Amino acid sequence: MDDKLLRIIQELRRSPSVPASDLSRMLGVSTRTIRTYISQLNQLFHDTARIDMKRGEGYELSILDNDAFNVIFKADADSTHVLPDTSKGRIRFILNELLYRNGWVTLDRLADTLYVSRVTISNDLKAAEDYIGRFGLQIERKPRHGVRVIGPEFMHRLCLASLAMDVPFGDDLVEIAECVDQALVQSEFHINAVAYQNLLVHIAVAIERIRNNCYVPMEQLQIKDIKTRREYAIAETIARKVAAQFDIGMPVEEVAYIAIHLAGKQTVDTDGKDDEGFEILGEAWGVAARMIERVWESFRFDFREDFELCLNLARHIVPLSVRLKCHMNLDNPLLSDIKRRFPLAYTMALDSSSVLADKYRQKPSEEEIGYIALAFALALERQKNGQSKKNILIVCASGAGSAHLLEYQYRSAFGGMLGTIRTCDAGSLNAESLHSIDYVFTTVPIRQKLDMPVFHVSSFLDENEIGNVQHILNSDIQDDVIDSFFSDDLFFTHMHCESKEEVISELCQRVADVKPIPDAFESSVLRRESLAETSFGNRVAIPHPFEAVTDETFVCIGILDKPVSWNTHDVQVVFLLSISKKRDKNLQGFYQRAAKLLTSEHDIDMLISHQSLSTLMGLLHGHYDL
Repeated sequence: MDDKLLRIIQELRRSPSVPASDLSRMLGVSTRTIRTYISQLNQLFHDTARIDMKRGEGYELSILDNDAFNVIFKADADSTHVLPDTSKGRIRFILNELLYRNGWVTLDRLADTLYVSRVTISNDLKAAEDYIGRFGLQIERKPRHGVRVIGPEFMHRLCLASLAMDVPFGDDLVEIAECVDQALVQSEFHINAVAYQNLLVHIAVAIERIRNNCYVPMEQLQIKDIKTRREYAIAETIARKVAAQFDIGMPVEEVAYIAIHLAGKQTVDTDGKDDEGFEILGEAWGVAARMIERVWESFRFDFREDFELCLNLARHIVPLSVRLKCHMNLDNPLLSDIKRRFPLAYTMALDSSSVLADKYRQKPSEEEIGYIALAFALALERQKNGQSKKNILIVCASGAGSAHLLEYQYRSAFGGMLGTIRTCDAGSLNAESLHSIDYVFTTVPIRQKLDMPVFHVSSFLDENEIGNVQHILNSDIQDDVIDSFFSDDLFFTHMHCESKEEVISELCQRVADVKPIPDAFESSVLRRESLAETSFGNRVAIPHPFEAVTDETFVCIGILDKPVSWNTHDVQVVFLLSISKKRDKNLQGFYQRAAKLLTSEHDIDMLISHQSLSTLMGLLHGHYDL
């Protein structure tokens, strides 16, 4: 038996009669669908039981053969397990029960329905209250009446939609989709697949609320403003079709409600094409520019002249501002892949999102930050392509002839990968300006410590060496560059701390013992913590200053004996990162290497178990072997 059919039977067994509207709200389907379910149940029970509609009262269950009915009912109940048996499941059940009802619900009734104690229901109710609190809703309690949800209707619907995203609405959703599809085709208006699904759910929730005489209140000034948007005309078309299909009234406030969702259902267009009629507002352009400036302050990546990035961000900010102002949610099925594939871009988006929080008084969700990260990922890729050719210096023992021969060989073998090729002998290396050099290839030992990777090669290129050099030139970052970010004197194990603030304070003090850092270093890290999450799960956090404040890039590692709470995650490994005030061209490669480690549960387990710098470096280099 289907879960919804079983819930109908359970409800009818508890009450002498149940109105169709109550069953409709309970299951989140139309009354027409309820009639279909009743017909299916009557066919299933045949001459064992019967459900009839009593005019003015509701559906009534009559059991004709009690023994046979109990056999059928128990078998289906045992096979479907429709009633939740975990706290998480009960909380979701309670939320649906409260949100789909206008009246009071007693704790005793919830306890009887879920076959748990009143104390268990009280505990679950506290968690349910925390959930709806995110939407500005509250649970009102009244003696001898029970509990009910109170708060703005708009937020009520957003909460319902958040719960309903993964719950089918049956035939209603198909009929809503037909109405929406016709309107979008007529208007030549496009939204992506995820946004489309969300829109259908929001409209389905609206229909159920309207059936229960619950409408969205809206100021006339706000309606007047919404009517000026292109989306309002499309919303009118959708509303007319939905009203006719479901035989409900759709006042102007409900049309405006649909228009708001349409206006908020767009994201970054990664193919770079402008949507027809899409207007870039001056406000959005200014916000995008401040986000790019924020990335420069934190990471020393300069996108300030990147018109395409600013355009992509501004186009995204227009609908995003609607979602933030109205507390609307937008799913992002690519989020985990974005974090894994574009860790630096995601971190840039996370940092720059503080500009959005300041502007719109609402922090963007992880899903929103993921979409913003795509814009930064494209910008990073453009920079990478534009600067992909490497500048190299070839050092020989002596003699211009051998140096020029190697230069010719390297130019012939790797011409498309190389920009400038310079040569010198070992004796004149100190006189060379190396600020634009990416790699040094030498045929002789070099005593000087250089700031770029140095590779020893033979005087003549053979096939094996060509392959090795190609690998070097294709690599984002070399092992010795990775090594330069870490040191033994900034690797701390078996730390005992009770809070994230204590961890940050202790690590900052230890950094100050070995590195020249400004007095405000710790306060800058704490300021950054107050703006956005720096823990991404997997027991890892990456705190860092609000802006670049040190002369070099370094990482201080702290491994705790016991995890501490770090906002929404438990953290046991802390990477305190400080980025150089000078642009660090190795930063993207560092993030790519670090992302593989930080997102691997196995690698973090190994690091916590071994608690050694050699283990960390082996994991980062990808060749650690137990």
